[in-house]
Amino acid sequence: MSKSLEEHAGPIPEAWEGEERSYIFECRLGRAQQLKDLGNQHFKRSEWVPALARYKKALYHAHFDELQSWDLMDHHKEMLAGVAVPVKLNFVVCILKLLEAGGELDDSEVAKEDGEAETWLDRAEEVCNEVIKLDPSSAKAHYRRAQVLERRGDLAGAEACLDAAERLEGGSAGVRGARQRLREQRKAERARERALYGGLIQEDCVHRAAEEAADRREARRALALRVSSALAAPITRPAGLLLRLVLRPLYERLVSPACGLVSRLAAAAFEKALRRVVGPRGAAEEVGVAAGGEHLHSE
Repeated sequence: MSKSLEEHAGPIPEAWEGEERSYIFECRLGRAQQLKDLGNQHFKRSEWVPALARYKKALYHAHFDELQSWDLMDHHKEMLAGVAVPVKLNFVVCILKLLEAGGELDDSEVAKEDGEAETWLDRAEEVCNEVIKLDPSSAKAHYRRAQVLERRGDLAGAEACLDAAERLEGGSAGVRGARQRLREQRKAERARERALYGGLIQEDCVHRAAEEAADRREARRALALRVSSALAAPITRPAGLLLRLVLRPLYERLVSPACGLVSRLAAAAFEKALRRVVGPRGAAEEVGVAAGGEHLHSE
């Protein structure tokens, strides 16, 4: 039986923060996997600073430049994505949480290392773009990018990212909450403009009409989602029960846990198919994120 990635990497040294990358692919990726697992433990306890440090070092080990990536075989690229993508998405969450808290993370500078970002917020957007480039169908990456753009104040860009996430995975509590925040921010911006310019730019009734139109669009969107879910229920609910009660147990029995990364990737694909069949409401009411945006990407 072949060794796991963790066995290839060996024990994590005490001076792990200063450890250099290995020249052996399995050792290098194994260390990233170990640091990812440790980061996930901190993440679950909302310990954002140590989680960020672990994820940052995991990305250091899992980084391959363009020439190195060109030489990787397809199965190596799949292995790399299976480790790096969840780390990157959790890395973005840590940055956002620390910036929101203030004081823990200075947004004025960031160690560039393998990226070109000037600030931590730049780095968060850069990482989201890397995941989207690797997997354009990742609703989680689009959602995380929406959160980053929302913090930047790019409300139109955040809205476009939420639209992409919704097209890929359907409506969710996280997306609906984000849309509500964007509407409230737009209203606040219009109120500031009215106070600043005294109505010289637009009349108050024009602002109210725009706000009412946005509310009507959101109400139509929610109604369409409820109607489509109700119409599809006679098909999706029995199909979902079949997948959960019959096919999934068979799948778990037939696929050996020893398959390692291959089985984890297959399981992730199976879960994605399940969400598409059951629909967003039947699949945990989320776009791979909790309503508060703190979901752990550990697949």
